Amino acid sequence: MCDMLKENEDASSDEIVKLMTDFGHNVANVNPADYDTREIAKTTVDVMSSARPWTFQYCSEYGWFQVPSQEHVMRSTMLESSFWYDMCQRSFGEGMPKEPKTEQTTIDQGGWDIAVPNVFFANGVEDPWKWATQMKSNESLN
Repeated sequence: MCDMLKENEDASSDEIVKLMTDFGHNVANVNPADYDTREIAKTTVDVMSSARPWTFQYCSEYGWFQVPSQEHVMRSTMLESSFWYDMCQRSFGEGMPKEPKTEQTTIDQGGWDIAVPNVFFANGVEDPWKWATQMKSNESLN
């Protein structure tokens, strides 16, 4: 991606947006519409997009918001928890709780003592979800 941006350093803002959108689609398999609250707010079923159901789940249950790390900032500092709470309200309306019901969800799903076989938690170094998953292997399940 960096090489692509260097090669296009004289491009207009619109051209950069197109390059990044194409990169997302073709290289990272990311659809920018999956992050657009106007698209997420639409109630039309789209079997090719998991944006609305996944967003509803983390807005109402998990709260796994991609806030910037205090130690190694890779995301905009504007993406604090308040940004995500507001995004959830814009996407799903006033019926959405102000904050996700994380404690109840943790209890419902077995908490940190989850003991199921055949589940793999990748937990990559840059994985924003790694802190929400099992971090130690349970040898008795292997």
